[in-house]
Amino acid sequence: MKEKLRGIVLSRIRHNDRTAILNIYTAERGRMAVAVSAASGRGASLRNAAQMPLSQIEFTADIGRGVGSLPRASSLALTVGYRTIFFDPAKNAVGIFLAEFLSRYLREATPDAPTYSYISRSLLLLDAMERGVGNFHITFLAGLTAFAGIMPDVEDYSPHAVFDMRAGRYTTLLPVHRDYLQGEAARVPRLLVRLNFANQSRLRLNRTRRGEILDGLLRYYALHFPGMTGLKSPEILETIFA
Repeated sequence: MKEKLRGIVLSRIRHNDRTAILNIYTAERGRMAVAVSAASGRGASLRNAAQMPLSQIEFTADIGRGVGSLPRASSLALTVGYRTIFFDPAKNAVGIFLAEFLSRYLREATPDAPTYSYISRSLLLLDAMERGVGNFHITFLAGLTAFAGIMPDVEDYSPHAVFDMRAGRYTTLLPVHRDYLQGEAARVPRLLVRLNFANQSRLRLNRTRRGEILDGLLRYYALHFPGMTGLKSPEILETIFA
């Protein structure tokens, strides 16, 4: 059975000389892997563009037939043509990070229209941005917590409270585990829930502070979603935004 689907490419793996495997987060079926013909010959550049991580595409998937257990995908076409993400060094570094992060976070993802829309709109915004790219990934992760169901509860914040990362809320009692923030670090979750793409330019961070906040966000996600540790791309961000 053939289905017309929309999706955001997460990764591409070369299977053999003729076939590649795309992992795609689709609007209709959630995450799925599909087999595609390796791009070659006339029109190869356009087909390659549609297979790049973070590309937003539409395609036809033959659900009942494929390579092994994978559906065969055809008629790949870009629904959005990015102007800068793949060519601007800073945006490309952010894109590499987002692709790696989303590949882990969306590992078992089912269809979720609000999450799909948030990711899609965020990528369009990244492509259009003229400045402030250095904080984009932090703003993106902070905003995604609402769709992930782990948005920090800051109602009980006080200057002397600690932030329990497992519970996702502030408390005046030290947790029995070590996954909590205190002192100056405990203020960060309260800051992040107020952060959005409209006001992120007000966030003034040096290299050290930006790295600390990113590490904290990734640790927070890792506590709530298995398999989120060991990302390699933050090192690229650290180099680009030094």
